[in-house]
Amino acid sequence: MKRILSVLSLIAAVMMIASCEGGAETTATTKATALPLHGYTIAGNDITFYMNEVDYPSFDEVESMTLAGEFNGWDPAAAEWQMTDDDGDKVWEFKTTLDKTPVGSKFKYVSNQVDWNQPAADKLDKKYLADDGFGGFNLVIVAE
Repeated sequence: MKRILSVLSLIAAVMMIASCEGGAETTATTKATALPLHGYTIAGNDITFYMNEVDYPSFDEVESMTLAGEFNGWDPAAAEWQMTDDDGDKVWEFKTTLDKTPVGSKFKYVSNQVDWNQPAADKLDKKYLADDGFGGFNLVIVAE
């Protein structure tokens, strides 16, 4: 009887550990799919930009990501505008304020300081897009 209880306890422990490992993956997946396709959220005067690699599948392995736009002279290598992916979920983030990135500003995400990523224009409301003058689109900060 003690042996059966020991085996059942071991099985229960293994199942609990396995479900915990899957939970982190589910959280990352949920976060990535819950992000707005237009690439940012606004809360008061704070704005957080999100670049989900799933939404931009046409580029090479990403080593760095820059937020480039009218607010920083379209600089693809600006150190103070580098995005981060601290948890490795392929969702790059950058937090700032609307004072620095005003409503109406145009921007793009630049991977590895050279690849100007095109937004999924066919999936976005046109209010989030502006012609970039090169046959593609910029994203636009819109007050919600």
